[in-house]
Parts: sequence; C-alpha cells; structure tokens
Amino acid sequence: MLISKLLKQTPIFKDFDNGFHLKLIDNIRINFFEKNTEIFKEGDQADKMYIIRAGEVEVFQNENKKKASIAKLKTNDYFGEMSLIREQKRNATVITTKDTEVITIARDDFMELLAEEPSFAKKVSDSTINRILKNKRL
Repeated sequence: MLISKLLKQTPIFKDFDNGFHLKLIDNIRINFFEKNTEIFKEGDQADKMYIIRAGEVEVFQNENKKKASIAKLKTNDYFGEMSLIREQKRNATVITTKDTEVITIARDDFMELLAEEPSFAKKVSDSTINRILKNKRL
C-alpha cells in the first residue's frame, strides 16, 4: 500500500491535505517486525509513534503482576502517540500477532507537526482522550 494512501485511511491523518501528507512522508521510516515480536514494552522511553501498514499487534498492560490485553490493532490503526504527547514512558507493551510492517514518526517530527498544525494537535488530543477513556472502561 502506498504511504500516502495509508495516511488518507488513518483516522488522525485522513482529514488533512496532500501538503500535510507530503511533509509527514518526508519524516517517516518503515520497519518490519516478525510475528510475536515485542515492538516496545511498558516503561520504555517513548521515541516514536507507529502506524500499521500491514499486519496486527496486541496491546498489553500490567495489572496486578499479570499481562492484560487492552487492544488489538490492525492495518491503518496507530499507537504510541499517547506517550509522546504526555512526555511519559510507554504505558503498555505492544507485541505483533502477525508479521507486521509499520511506518514510524519520530518524536521530534511528531511534536513539530503538532506545533505547526493546530487542527492536527486538536485531532490528536481528541483521539488521545478517547483512547484513555476507552482503556479505563476495559
């Protein structure tokens, strides 16, 4: 899938114009993870966000010393943005459930986009609030 097409199908990026997408494309990297690979773990430093280009991941949090599944994500879903915004360590562990290809946006590039595009900052903020509320209900 072309990266520009993926961005147009990803909820927090889909409402923006080609100029915004081109700026974003200049700052992304593509990574591949085999099935059952830990992408990051709870407590890690947050250095990038991820958009799933192909594959699936499962998101876990530690509860009472047990690993609890809080989400399953697939193509066009994204993760890792909450820790970037909140400037905190990762609050969950993400493990691939299939071979997975992701595009990543480094923290500095992500924060620059938030500063330059107020409508993007609002979209990300709304999305983060919704995810926090959803996770608290689980």
